[in-house]
Amino acid sequence: MYYNLKESGRRIQNLRKQKGLTQGQLAEKLNISMCTIGRIERGEQGLSIDLLIEISVYLGVQTDYILLGYSIQTVSVKQQIRELIPKLQRLEQTM
Repeated sequence: MYYNLKESGRRIQNLRKQKGLTQGQLAEKLNISMCTIGRIERGEQGLSIDLLIEISVYLGVQTDYILLGYSIQTVSVKQQIRELIPKLQRLEQTM
């Protein structure tokens, strides 16, 4: 679970392509140069916190997906707990 520049860049590139954007279009939306996007996607340059947030908002993913390759599913865990409570209550009543 470490930040890998190349993997992070690949994820950004894949997300950009899924949105049907060129490097130039994404660079324009983010107000950065196309060269910067290219270096990020190749894993030659890291992201500032501000740029990470802008990219994640624009591409519609969580920052942890860009950085680590997965999203922390806190909402999902909360939902699982809510679903377990009634089951545990029923189990307790049978005891």
